Amino acid sequence: MVKNLLILILAFLLFSCKKEDENFHLKYEVLNQLIAADISENKASGYTEEYLYKISKPIDLKFREKLSEKKNEIIEPTPPSSHGIIYLPENGTFTKDDLAYIKIQIKTNSNFVLDTAKITSKVEFIDTEKFKKFQKSQEKYLSVKDYWKKFREEFGDKCLRNYSIPYFNKEKNICIVINSISCGPLWGGGETSVYKKINGKWKVIKTFNHWVS
Repeated sequence: MVKNLLILILAFLLFSCKKEDENFHLKYEVLNQLIAADISENKASGYTEEYLYKISKPIDLKFREKLSEKKNEIIEPTPPSSHGIIYLPENGTFTKDDLAYIKIQIKTNSNFVLDTAKITSKVEFIDTEKFKKFQKSQEKYLSVKDYWKKFREEFGDKCLRNYSIPYFNKEKNICIVINSISCGPLWGGGETSVYKKINGKWKVIKTFNHWVS
């Protein structure tokens, strides 16, 4: 009886793990394509800045499309945060079922740890724990210049290239990614991008929530 119970528990755990990782390979497929595209574009343009890559985990998502108006003033949406909220466009790209499905992914991905061995391009990733400690230590600095001076002392003269974990619709043929690049004071920008898998490649079909600094 006890043996059968243990078998059932093991089977349940195995099933749960499998369900949690159902987009595992797709995540790395998208990330590998985006990173490879960075390298290719930089070579083509002669861009020489070195990147430190960071993969972030958004904590929530909502639908938002139109800018709101208040007292005849247009209120711009806040810049997207790779570790904050994903704002989905209400243009039919994502359905309410997709929204619910992505919310599940956000919960299951809370423990996601990047396996750099699965990244096919030779790039450098920032040490996540070291970066967290650095961020906390810099809370007392008000100057952006001071922040970047300390950043370069700690991590070298490099730009921080950030992608969020890709999140997929139910059909797994469309995903959404927040991306940004920061190289110093008044040298940064980002956007939220929607990709669709077409002929085996993830193609951008929409970008929004653009920001620059």
